[in-house]
Amino acid sequence: MLTRLFFLATAASIATFSTQAQANAALVGVDWIEDPVANPLCGGYYLSPQLPQANGEAIEARAQDTEYDGTDRIALKGDAQLWNNQIALEADEISLYRVSGDGDAAGDVAFREPRFLIRGETASMNLYSGRFELRDSEIVAHELHLYGQADDVVRDGAGIIRVRNVDYSFCAPTDDAWQMGAGKLKLDYNTGRGYAQNVSLKIKQVPLVWLPIIGFPVDERRLTGFLWPTLSYESSDELGSDFAIEAPFYWNIAPQTDALIVPTRVAHRGNMLQGQHRYLFNDESQSTLNLGWLDRDDQTGEKRRAVNASWRTQTNTPWIASAYAAWADDKDYENDIGGLATPDDEQFPGLRVSTSYRQPQWSVTASAKSYTVADSDAAQSARPYRELPRIHASGTVTSEIGAQAWQTQFVNFDRDNDALSGTSADIGSRLKLGYTLSRSWRSTYGFVTPAVGADAVVYALQRDTGLDENPSAFVPRISLDSGLYIQKTFDELTHRIEPRVKYLHVAKVDQDALPNFDTGTVGFSFTQLFSDRRFSGGDRIGDTDQVSLGLSNRWNDNGSGSERYRIDLGQTFYLKDREVGLTAGSIDTSDHSPLVGEARVHLSEHWSLGSEATFDARFGVDSGASSVKYRQDDDHLATFRVRWSDQKATSHEGSVLWGIADRWRLAAGYGYNEEVQQTERFAFGVEYESCCWRTALVQSYDRPTVTGVGTHKLALQFQLKGLGQVGQRAISNLRDNIEDYEPRPIRY
Repeated sequence: MLTRLFFLATAASIATFSTQAQANAALVGVDWIEDPVANPLCGGYYLSPQLPQANGEAIEARAQDTEYDGTDRIALKGDAQLWNNQIALEADEISLYRVSGDGDAAGDVAFREPRFLIRGETASMNLYSGRFELRDSEIVAHELHLYGQADDVVRDGAGIIRVRNVDYSFCAPTDDAWQMGAGKLKLDYNTGRGYAQNVSLKIKQVPLVWLPIIGFPVDERRLTGFLWPTLSYESSDELGSDFAIEAPFYWNIAPQTDALIVPTRVAHRGNMLQGQHRYLFNDESQSTLNLGWLDRDDQTGEKRRAVNASWRTQTNTPWIASAYAAWADDKDYENDIGGLATPDDEQFPGLRVSTSYRQPQWSVTASAKSYTVADSDAAQSARPYRELPRIHASGTVTSEIGAQAWQTQFVNFDRDNDALSGTSADIGSRLKLGYTLSRSWRSTYGFVTPAVGADAVVYALQRDTGLDENPSAFVPRISLDSGLYIQKTFDELTHRIEPRVKYLHVAKVDQDALPNFDTGTVGFSFTQLFSDRRFSGGDRIGDTDQVSLGLSNRWNDNGSGSERYRIDLGQTFYLKDREVGLTAGSIDTSDHSPLVGEARVHLSEHWSLGSEATFDARFGVDSGASSVKYRQDDDHLATFRVRWSDQKATSHEGSVLWGIADRWRLAAGYGYNEEVQQTERFAFGVEYESCCWRTALVQSYDRPTVTGVGTHKLALQFQLKGLGQVGQRAISNLRDNIEDYEPRPIRY
């Protein structure tokens, strides 16, 4: 509440201010700054000037002339102004009553706070309660980019603004592309909410839509209400054409919890209900629950239901934890229905919980993993193992003898095995231990790192008769890793060559009796050349006696330090056959690996080339990918990529996003499978944005599997800035097909 006028005590005080009278040009107009160069969409921007300097809440004043009746009434005439550190009032004339605080203003009245401006022809007020009423008004909310014209505007002592018979929009003040007409408008900065009653949407002054009431946020706080719907039109090769719609309702239950209720019509399938609930706990951990329910699928006649739930703690503390659970009626839920409750795996939606504790030199993680069955036709042998539990601990210790690294892992594997036999029926526990001692000598010209270590694995199994229930393996290893740094600096670039040689010996220990719960081969790459492991998972410890050679060639920009060119080449030479494989009796007799090459070339500030490939002297290109990319900024980018296997291209994909004159963006992307001669996906879209609204129209096609049915979709997104948007599927389709695509933020 405003304090009493300090200058009303004596007429002499008023005379002092009258001699300092001057107009404040920053309070003229509606705070619109014309700048079409910096703001091409709107041609300018709202700028709220700072309030005049004030001494706290005490009201200060100035005018060209003053009158005082000697008892109560004071009149300020000619560029009259009142202000303190919260508000400012300007008018041709201002009349005040000292005792009651009531007053009137006339002639080009302007009332402002830091967040908004109200202008009018006349005004009445009470300085002690903080109530102001302006008639024949204009209102500007700078941060909202809102401008309106109204019969009258009232600002009460709590700072709540109420407006009667208003036409408002979030456009530039001279742009009538669209307006909202409302009988009543309320802006409450205390709660962060705005409401409008008896609302009509006008396009070029022509009313098109009427609503009894709408709500909208006036700041970043969440607001209960209907969100704008999502619309799309879909055409399937098998099912024909149909439309889809989502009409979400957002419920801000409490500061720490909210919900989303989404009535949905799924194209070709029927009406369903989706829901989401989120909760933020006092320790800042978060939970999310998603539900999907279609009571009757128009195609199958069956119920289609799914649910998933998750919980996680913050990741910036020593202790972290997470949990996830999902279930679906069938394996086709994602392709047919999708939405909020889509599970993480089509066939076997996951059930898992994990907790970890981390310290600088050690960490421990305990987890449990299971699943539900969405694909009831899946064979038992194809179903994953449950891990009940998995415990992993690792750490490092640095001492005078070198760096010591250790790790230990215990896992209990389980699954239904009644109909299984042989090694497929194996279940039980695995304990794996690993230890490495290394000592590294490094300098500016290179490094040498010898290392010794061992891995051990022990099982306690339930197996078919005749199979070892307690197999084990202990495998020692030694290695010697070394490299040189050869560097020369030129005027603009620094050239650095890094040759590297690593010898690795892992003893051959028979592991044919070991089960295979989670182990597979590792994809070959330049980094993998210098790894001690040939297998992922914990059931095999690959034997080898090998020498790996690598050469990295880099050019760095001296000014920015950025990498301009990089070429990595490497190959492993085997000194003996590898006899440990995923299956019993498998032997790898090749005397060298494929030659691995990786290259990154920045041709200019915007253009870059990338390639990675493995070469076999007998067969040529074994596998790889090559790409060319262009990136000027977020609105101008393109990518083309080809993937290779067995000396031929297996697929290629491309995408381009191109902005035109600040308002338009064109986008296109595709993926093509050369092996089956089919387009797997494509999208073409156009985006347009003005000061007041923006829209996107996207035509897309998706074939989820080689033998599956392709679906065409036409999606529209339309947004009146400041209100919300109709449709989000258009943006989603562009994200799926345009590499590095990001939607534009709201711009004015």
